[in-house]
Amino acid sequence: MRESYSYVETPVICPICGAEFENTDGHIRIVIGALERWYRIGDAIRWDRETEQERLRVAPLAPIYAFDLDDDYSVWRCARCKTLFDAPAAIVVANRITSVCLLTHEETRALFGFDRTFSGIVGYHPAESRWVIVQDYGDGSWKYV
Repeated sequence: MRESYSYVETPVICPICGAEFENTDGHIRIVIGALERWYRIGDAIRWDRETEQERLRVAPLAPIYAFDLDDDYSVWRCARCKTLFDAPAAIVVANRITSVCLLTHEETRALFGFDRTFSGIVGYHPAESRWVIVQDYGDGSWKYV
């Protein structure tokens, strides 16, 4: 696991009732591409030498869901409607952040076919016709799970 993050500057809005989540400081934390970068919707993911292997791993995936890794906000429950969500995710298509989504666990399970809470990167691998979890083993190696 990386020791730092990149950030997507966006409010997190409840898709059920429209309330904005408080205490997010207007961003989510993700680990994709070069570290310590600030992004907005529509920005291209930036890469550097240290993330070149990751870029090659995620290049065939579309779309990519880069899930929030904010340890300070582990329960995503809307204060207004009380709906419980999995962590928000930045959706990346063709190396650009296209949106941020917030799904319930049931929606996440139905979309990906995995019954687990996600962090990190999940992407659709068209050549394999399946969703894959991109796992970083912390030693520079990556693999699909």
